[in-house]
Amino acid sequence: MPENDRKIMSGVNKSVLLETHLFKLLNQAQLQRVVDSTRPVHLCAGQMLFTKGQQANSFYLVVTGYIRLFRSSRDGNEKIIEIVRSGGIFAEAVMFMAQPHYPVNAAAVGDSLLYCFSNKVYLELLCQSQELCFALFGDLCIRLHQLLNEIDRLSLQNARYRVVQYLNDLRSGSDTKVINLDIGKKTIASRLSITPETLSRIFRELVDDGIISISGKRIDIYAPERLKL
Repeated sequence: MPENDRKIMSGVNKSVLLETHLFKLLNQAQLQRVVDSTRPVHLCAGQMLFTKGQQANSFYLVVTGYIRLFRSSRDGNEKIIEIVRSGGIFAEAVMFMAQPHYPVNAAAVGDSLLYCFSNKVYLELLCQSQELCFALFGDLCIRLHQLLNEIDRLSLQNARYRVVQYLNDLRSGSDTKVINLDIGKKTIASRLSITPETLSRIFRELVDDGIISISGKRIDIYAPERLKL
């Protein structure tokens, strides 16, 4: 385990929590209550966190690493719903279900460190804070719009559009011209609802067009203006 992970595992880092919208409105007493009930979880690459249908008593924050949320078909095929990166919170909406059960599977893409939060404790805090309720509802609305946009991209846009959009998302609106793919191309392809062969073909096209170059997991962007959609 990396040294930074060992330090965090020894105790919950409050500053990490305060960087998230779900906890930044908490007062000191409320934040301490969350910290006291939070459990750090370390997962190895490929290790399952929870499975579809499992009772949901907790939600999670990714501190380091990546978590893939996915569903599996009867024939064993896997559809990735989302890749949750460092700083991302997931499974928080499930706590509001009448019978809370996880609707997807969750597994680590690589070695990952998570914070596990108690649904019961957080719901009690919501009952005591109107501001916290509005913060959570605002987040859920944003996530709903993001999912609708994702459905639009996956159903109405072609494969090249999806790949270019994915690269732009990794750049996060910055001027960076270097992207490091920390997850495998097969996982990326599944997330974009295309085959690995199609992803490789589009990457080759972008290279041939002089827009990017690829060396292992590193992508150098030579013409960022041509990645605009």
